[in-house]
Amino acid sequence: MRLRCLWILSCTTLTLAHLVVSCQRPAVQEEQSPGPRVAQVRTLTLEPRIWVESIRTHGRIEAAEEVNLALDFSATARTVRFEEGDPVEVGQVLVEFDRNERNLQLTQAERAVEDAKARLDRARGAMNRRANLFMENRISREEYQTSQADMRSAKAQYEEALAAQSLARRDLEETTLMSPVNGAVASRSVDPGETVMPGQVLCAIQVVDTVRVITFVSEKDINSLRVGGDARVRSPGVRAKEYSARIESLGVKADPSTGNFTVKLAVQNDDGLLRDGMTASVELQGIEARNAMLIPESAIVDRNRRRVVYKVIEGKASEVQVILGASTADTVPVLGGLAFGDILIVEGLESVVDGSAIEILPGATQ
Repeated sequence: MRLRCLWILSCTTLTLAHLVVSCQRPAVQEEQSPGPRVAQVRTLTLEPRIWVESIRTHGRIEAAEEVNLALDFSATARTVRFEEGDPVEVGQVLVEFDRNERNLQLTQAERAVEDAKARLDRARGAMNRRANLFMENRISREEYQTSQADMRSAKAQYEEALAAQSLARRDLEETTLMSPVNGAVASRSVDPGETVMPGQVLCAIQVVDTVRVITFVSEKDINSLRVGGDARVRSPGVRAKEYSARIESLGVKADPSTGNFTVKLAVQNDDGLLRDGMTASVELQGIEARNAMLIPESAIVDRNRRRVVYKVIEGKASEVQVILGASTADTVPVLGGLAFGDILIVEGLESVVDGSAIEILPGATQ
C-alpha cells in the first residue's frame, strides 16, 4: 500500500514539473500569410505619332512595255541576227533585208523629184512672164490665171515627188532593222531568205529595264493607297534582293468575283533579273497618318483567347481589350480601347494580371 502511494506521488510530481516547463517555453508565433506580389514593369506613355500603313500582298510580274517590229513594205530577209530570249540594245541590228529593190525605188524617186523640179521652174517662169504681159494689158486675165493654175499644179507635183523620195529613202534605211529599245526578244517570226509582207510582225521585244507588278487589295485597303506611292517588291526568282517600286495605277472598280481592286506597280529592273511571269511579294506604303496611336507588339498578350494590353491606373494594372490595325514591323496601330496619355505596360507582363500591384522600374519610358 505504501509503495502504491509513493508511485502515485511520483507520477503527480512529474506531471506538475512538465506543466511548469511547458509554461516557461516561449510561445510560437503564428505564421503570417504573404502580402500581394508587386509586378516590376516598364511602361510607355501613349503619344500621337506619325505612321505609314503597310499593306502586304502578292502579285505577278509582267513586261511594262512590248514593242512589235514590222515593215511597211515587202522585202526578203537576208540575215537574222537574234534568237528568242536574247538581250538587245538600242540601235542593235536585228535583220538585214535585200536592198536592191529599195535602191531602185530610191533612184526612181530621185529622178521624179528632178523632173518635177524642172516642171515647177518652167511653170514659175511662164507665170512671171504672163504677169508682166497682163500688167501691160497684152494678155487677158484668163490667160494670166491659167498660168497661175499651172504653177500651183507643178508645185503640188514637186511636193508629192519630194514625199515619195523621203519614203523611198526611209524604206531603204529600214532594210536594216534595228532595235528601238533596250530589252529582251520575246518572240521571233522571221527567218533568213523569207519574204515578209507589209505589217507582218517580225519580232516582239519586251522592255526589261522597267517591269510592272500586278497585285490586288481589298476594299478595306484601296483608299489607303495613292498613285505615286512607294512600294517594295521581292520575287522568289531573285533571291535576297528587294526592289523599289512606285504605284502606277489604282483600280476604280472591284473584280465582281473577288471584290478586290487591281493595283499596278512600276519596278525599276536595271539588272534585268525580274522576268515576265514571275511571282512577287509586295509591301505597299499607305497614306501617312500624323496622329496615329502605335504600341509595340510586345505590349500585347493573350488572355483567355483575347488579345489584351495592360495600362497603369493608380499603381495597378488594368486589363484593356483593344481594337488593333494591321501590324507594321514591330509596332501595331490601335484603333480603339486606349487614349493618348495612357500609361501602357510594355515589359514585365509575364507576372501581370488584371489588378496586379505595379512597380515601375527606373529607366522606364514615361
